[in-house]
Amino acid sequence: MSKHLTCEKVDNCFANARTYRYQMPFALDEEKVVFLGQMGELFVKKNLRRPFFRIETDRGVQIKGIFGDKSMKVSFPEERWKEEQELWEQQLEQMLED
Repeated sequence: MSKHLTCEKVDNCFANARTYRYQMPFALDEEKVVFLGQMGELFVKKNLRRPFFRIETDRGVQIKGIFGDKSMKVSFPEERWKEEQELWEQQLEQMLED
């Protein structure tokens, strides 16, 4: 994990959920969200008081966040969460370095 990113487990109502909050060194504006959207299918809801986005990858990873925030929540598939988390973090690091 980069020195610019922090990650913490998020508790929710699902006992075996593997959801983590990633703190970014920048606010998630439209350009960065579209950039992250390259990881999968991007869904955007802008007509709300706090516009949000969701990205679903073909490997079952879900990324959710609110435009303007510096964090996003990422949920990994239960059966292979550690493998998917490591792969996702590598992809994120590569994207942020470019």
